[in-house]
Amino acid sequence: MITSAKVSVVVPAYNVRSYIWEALVSLERQSYREFEVLIVDDGSTDDTAELVKPFCRRDSRFQLLQKSNGGLSSARNYGIRHARASYIALLDADDVYKPDKLAKHVAVLDREPEVGVVYSASQAIRDDGSPTIMRLSGKPVMSDPLKRPTVQEFHWSWF
Repeated sequence: MITSAKVSVVVPAYNVRSYIWEALVSLERQSYREFEVLIVDDGSTDDTAELVKPFCRRDSRFQLLQKSNGGLSSARNYGIRHARASYIALLDADDVYKPDKLAKHVAVLDREPEVGVVYSASQAIRDDGSPTIMRLSGKPVMSDPLKRPTVQEFHWSWF
């Protein structure tokens, strides 16, 4: 297992045998290399875990965690509890990262310590991987979407 990971990527997985391979390949292709991947098999009844194991065998940054089914939030929280890095990234098993996603996000977080959350735009894709016309900008709708009584200011960054 990599010991110098700066980012823990948590991948919740429940019966995602049709999608998870592409998600994990997108992590292998990251230009930024200092990360660990925590794939949380949330009690899958298909062969999701079997599809994950080759990634774990060939790359020590990938780790399969298994637990009984508790839902998406439960799986994410389980992965976060096992994370050892300074930063947490979330990747759903039916999504993919572009090759420079982690590099760009880490650069912002390292350069601007007042930034607490970094996220990016997304584009929906079809089952065959071709893009649809649906895009989400990644920009907050409100100037301060996470305003809480105990937080005076919260900084966002997006790409």
